[in-house]
This record gives sequence, structure tokens and C-alpha cells, in this order.
Amino acid sequence: KTTTTALLAWILEKANYDPSYMAGGILKNFPDGVRSTNSNWSVVEGDEYPFDLGSPQPKFNFYHPRYLLLTGVEWDHMDVYKTEQSFIDVFAELVRGLPSDGLVVARVNDTNIETIVKQSPCRVIKFAGLGTQTDTSGYIITNIGRQADLTELTIENQQAGFSEKFETS
Repeated sequence: KTTTTALLAWILEKANYDPSYMAGGILKNFPDGVRSTNSNWSVVEGDEYPFDLGSPQPKFNFYHPRYLLLTGVEWDHMDVYKTEQSFIDVFAELVRGLPSDGLVVARVNDTNIETIVKQSPCRVIKFAGLGTQTDTSGYIITNIGRQADLTELTIENQQAGFSEKFETS
């Protein structure tokens, strides 16, 4: 989660959006894990662990996002969520709480995520990682390579007829 948060914050930073961010760890390209700016953009590392052990409310219920990136929903924190279904339910509640003009970007090949995003009131974009397949409505990474200080990758979407090579340093 921290790596994904750092990557999204860095992409927005390099695009001159000056994002606020909050992450649960040290971010390589920033001086610390928290920054507040006057930007319209914020990146927050979501956390399903309760805000207070006396309350079952997950921390991410206080964020009210418009855009949500789901990379994995695997049963964790068994001290709080006694069943896998109770764990999945808090993510489903988060997704159902998104506004209709929001967006969910979701990794496929995760049964829990597939079930959860069916409850989304807004648009869902699906993606799969390198070497994995998704249905024809999703995005996949088909090539990735590194040369010196340059990383190259190709993102494709069969349904949209999209194939684009990206380079980053």
C-alpha cells in the first residue's frame, strides 16, 4: 500500500499537481510520509484497521474518497475481523460509499475484489499485472524492462484498442 501511495503521489507531483499525501511509511521521493498542500489532489494510503479498538470503524471510512485504487483484499487483522466475510464487508462498504461520479481502479484476478466492485455505484476500470490476463474490459501490462535509469512498460486494453508504451526514469 505504501509503495502504491508513493507512486501515485509521485506521478501527481511530476505532473505539477502538488498533491497532498499521507502514507504509512517513508516515501523515497519525498522528505516524509505526510504533506498538506492547497492542491485539489490528495493521495491517502487506506487502512482497514479500526480507528479505535473500541470501535469497529475502519480508518478508511473517515476519508470519503472519490477515486479508489484496490490492489488486494486478503483477510488480515483476524484480531478485529473474526471471519473473512466481515473483512470483505468493510471494503464493500467503502466501495458502495463512493459517489456516482467517482472511479474505482481495481486489480482483477482477486476473487474478493471482483465481488466487491460489482457493488460500485460508479465506473470501474480493471487492470491485471504483468504476465496475468484479465477479461477484455481491463488493462494489462504486457512488457516491462529496465535499461540503466529507464524503466519501460506497455499497457494494453483489447476492448478499447489501446496499446501504449511508457518510459519513466
